[in-house]
Amino acid sequence: MRAVANIFKGGAHPPDSKAMAEASPLRRIPLPGMLTISMSQHLGAPAIPCVAVGDHVAKYQPIARQKGLISADIHAPSAGVVKEILPSAPTPSGRSAPAMVIETEDSGDEQPLAPLPEWSRLAHDDLVGRVREAGIVGMGGAGFPTAVKLFPPIDKPIDTIIVNGAECEPYLCADSRLMVEHADEIAEGCAIMRRILSAKTIRVAIEENKPEAMRAMEKAFSAIDGDVAMLPLRTLYPQGAEKMQIFAATGRTVPMGGLPMDVGCVVENAGRRSCAASRSLSVRRLSPAELPRPARISSPPSVRRSPNWSPPPAERAARSPR
Repeated sequence: MRAVANIFKGGAHPPDSKAMAEASPLRRIPLPGMLTISMSQHLGAPAIPCVAVGDHVAKYQPIARQKGLISADIHAPSAGVVKEILPSAPTPSGRSAPAMVIETEDSGDEQPLAPLPEWSRLAHDDLVGRVREAGIVGMGGAGFPTAVKLFPPIDKPIDTIIVNGAECEPYLCADSRLMVEHADEIAEGCAIMRRILSAKTIRVAIEENKPEAMRAMEKAFSAIDGDVAMLPLRTLYPQGAEKMQIFAATGRTVPMGGLPMDVGCVVENAGRRSCAASRSLSVRRLSPAELPRPARISSPPSVRRSPNWSPPPAERAARSPR
């Protein structure tokens, strides 16, 4: 089923420049010998390290715990030894935060979350608790902790989940490739979030310049019952902006200074959070740290080859210090 999108006023039509990378499958970047992992992978307070210098850590093991409500746990992207805990290190946002340096090893030592194959029978608090334990945060830029987003105030019921697959920015193909290659996991993750929120409606918003992603998602979401529909969007910047997408999907306007929950909506990124919800709760013994994370840029014209890079299982701000 396909729904008809509302059209917001304004917008821009920059060249999308996606042809160089949109057909390139996701490729893994080799794991470096040393990783510096920021304790600030999310909006809110940096996580607090729960391991010490010299400790051996297993892949997927929790290495830092959330501090307060708006925070998130962090897991080891690789087995290895904690070499240093830095009081301050740069982050992609430009601010500084504590960080942990791990000397990696390919030992096969893993500590994944135990699977919950019958997630549809679990209580709301158990589902939200697993999402919190998995340290899932958004990939739209702010890194808002998903467990908080999936626990709105009782006076703000959610009736609509919007899966944001617009990816309206020029060059970016990260979400597009995730939708093509991991559509079934995205659909399962969305079903999990629907169960948590007791939402009736699901809209999968994808710009019209991504026909392959649209076909893959339409097939995957056909297995979900109820009011579920694809929402083809005009190729127009900024279609991926949360408030624009809510208007396109529902005709509702988020009030100035308000949040999507004020109009009964939750907007979730097509790739990161949906895949994460699926992998952290399903029968597969996988950790959220193992999610495919395509780089948030694709190669510009000056680069001879234009792949979509998927870093090794690691948090967003993990980097090689060398």
